Amino acid sequence: MNWFRKWMLKRIIRDVVKQGGHKENIVQFYGLLIEGFDKEFTEDNNTTLDYFLTDCHTEAMERYLEW
Repeated sequence: MNWFRKWMLKRIIRDVVKQGGHKENIVQFYGLLIEGFDKEFTEDNNTTLDYFLTDCHTEAMERYLEW
């Protein structure tokens, strides 16, 4: 992903996760991601797609969060 796309997504995400009603915004954001994955990836079934997304989520948590 190029720098401009990362920059733009970071700005959008920062706005999505602001305090006050942010859970609904995050659910909608995840929904958009899932719609995109569903249209672009031809996985055999929902379980395979769910496992892939869970694996990506876990790797991102490990890579980007500092506990």
